[in-house]
Amino acid sequence: MHIYGPPEILAQPDAVLLARAVQEANRAFPNAGKVLYAQLIRNSASHTLFNVGEPGAHLGIETPWEQLFMCGDWVAHPAPALYLERAATTGIAAANAVLASHGLEPWELVQHPQPEPLALQIGNGIQALRRFIRQRRAGTKTPGSD
Repeated sequence: MHIYGPPEILAQPDAVLLARAVQEANRAFPNAGKVLYAQLIRNSASHTLFNVGEPGAHLGIETPWEQLFMCGDWVAHPAPALYLERAATTGIAAANAVLASHGLEPWELVQHPQPEPLALQIGNGIQALRRFIRQRRAGTKTPGSD
């Protein structure tokens, strides 16, 4: 379980955070059982960008180099996941690419559900706005701005 904030929650003692995490897990999964082991590790408040460079311009699972496959939270993949979840998803996809390169059967990678129409429209609008802002900052013209 990850706890990203807010700062007033992160400022609490480790025992309090662990108790809250267990309570939240029990609330989400009431029949999951008992906690067998718990450990708290505090990381600095720094996170990577969602993408390194422009989408489609960074490495994906398959690379230009023979028998080299990539995985991690910066690797391009169509799944809408970030950080640990993206690293796990791309790890499975990269392992599948290795298996396929040896003629072996890959593991099934569960496909993510498609966004609902409204969420898709909102997401597309936000992406268009981000492109517009980047173009304005770079001093380039946008299509139809003549």
